[in-house]
Amino acid sequence: MPSAIAIIFSAILIPIVFSISGQLRFKGTTIFADVSPQFKSSQLIAQDEESGQLLMGKIFHNRRFVYIPILIENYLSHFKPDFLFLNADMDRHHAPQIGLLYLWDLPFILAGIYFLIRKNFEYRSKIIIFWWFLIAPIASSVTWGVPHALRSEIYLPIYQIFTAIGIFTLYSLVKRKKLFVTIVGFLLMINFTFYLHQYYVHMPIEYSKAWLYGRREAVFFTESIKDKYDRVIVSTKVDQPHEFWLYYLKYDPKKYLQEGGTVSGGFLETRNKFDKYQFRPIDYEIQKKEAKTLFVGVGEELAGKPNVLKIIYYLNGEPAIYIVGGE
Repeated sequence: MPSAIAIIFSAILIPIVFSISGQLRFKGTTIFADVSPQFKSSQLIAQDEESGQLLMGKIFHNRRFVYIPILIENYLSHFKPDFLFLNADMDRHHAPQIGLLYLWDLPFILAGIYFLIRKNFEYRSKIIIFWWFLIAPIASSVTWGVPHALRSEIYLPIYQIFTAIGIFTLYSLVKRKKLFVTIVGFLLMINFTFYLHQYYVHMPIEYSKAWLYGRREAVFFTESIKDKYDRVIVSTKVDQPHEFWLYYLKYDPKKYLQEGGTVSGGFLETRNKFDKYQFRPIDYEIQKKEAKTLFVGVGEELAGKPNVLKIIYYLNGEPAIYIVGGE
């Protein structure tokens, strides 16, 4: 019966996974979309040819193998203590100085792994747990930006199983059980309190950039003055800005689709537009001469330009968005 269910689900999912729409996200995040390793391979082979080592170059720098070191590095990165217990990955996936797991989990995870190997647990359960633990990072290892917290959710609840085995086995072994419970409870309380402090006090300030703070203010400010301009160019460096402008302006979805809708070309797509808004890279010196333009961008594009109408700041005081009137 379980095999039949698996076959049915596979028959339904496989066509979806390998369809064009099902492959869009993979194509946008896979390391195989980056051809720079292949260019590097060609350069190294050319150097080997000049040195009279062409055969060795074709073996060691073969373009068919250039992604293997990247895959191995990506896989091993999921086991780094810094990722798991201290700083996780990108800022919006964790509170400051907090990893994906509590630091107090560490000794119990190690103990759990040891006891699972050494103690008389059911053999099939051991195999399932350890295989799950070892193959979990494989899928996310073929993507860029690893280790990645969201792509590592397939780990759950393996680390929690290790922790539980460690705690309960140690509890069964120690003689002073009340002291053990007190110590574990104290460590948990300290770690959890620190997490709450970091999450509610420091995270909104320190990580406001990661959470794209300031977009709402930018939307309403540009909307209030757009009638003075022929067009509003919003830089793609504002991070998929068309989504924020559509959302906060409550732009009519039917009208938006009639105007062409969203062009799906990745994070830096330059063809999205509606009303007076154009979402594309800013080349200030050229674009300021083309029409009466309002520019919305980041510091590297607009800092120091004349006619700065507004600077929106992140909560930590760093400049977030510059709004500049064209000459």
